[in-house]
Amino acid sequence: MHDEFVPALTFHRNGMKVRAMSYTGQTDFSLAAQSDGFLCHPIDNGSLEPSSLVPFYPWNDPA
Repeated sequence: MHDEFVPALTFHRNGMKVRAMSYTGQTDFSLAAQSDGFLCHPIDNGSLEPSSLVPFYPWNDPA
């Protein structure tokens, strides 16, 4: 099983939501530096669609 890790941003619209950043699949440290964390997308689940539920791992603990 392979997973895809995608930089993501958080935003608030009727609660906290997470949005994947545009990502080319290349190692891009500038995107990681601008992100709030990353999504883990299991490839076995098919394509990542809007409103998909996937694990989000923030860089900082929001608590």
